[in-house]
Amino acid sequence: MTVAGVRVGVNGGLALLLLALGVTFSLLVGERFYAASTLRSMAFQLPELGILSLAMMITLLKGGLNLSIVATANLSGLTMAWCLTTLVPGSEGLMWGFWQIVSLLAG
Repeated sequence: MTVAGVRVGVNGGLALLLLALGVTFSLLVGERFYAASTLRSMAFQLPELGILSLAMMITLLKGGLNLSIVATANLSGLTMAWCLTTLVPGSEGLMWGFWQIVSLLAG
């Protein structure tokens, strides 16, 4: 790929895409895009993505292709969010502990 007559490899093209997306979103959203709350939100979400990536890597290294890992994680997250918000409103802390015990018993 060439940009302005300069040959750019795959990683360079991805870096340019990341830069273009950063500029675009900063223009669309304004100063909220580079706020501390945005960084905190991303930092809160990335560990889960790393754990899912490790689970997928183990499956791929064994020679299989198991896409159900991501689907199971999504379903468990949605189920947990539904249980925390609808079963007993106002007692999220109590429900959080209860569902941790249930998940440990389930394996």
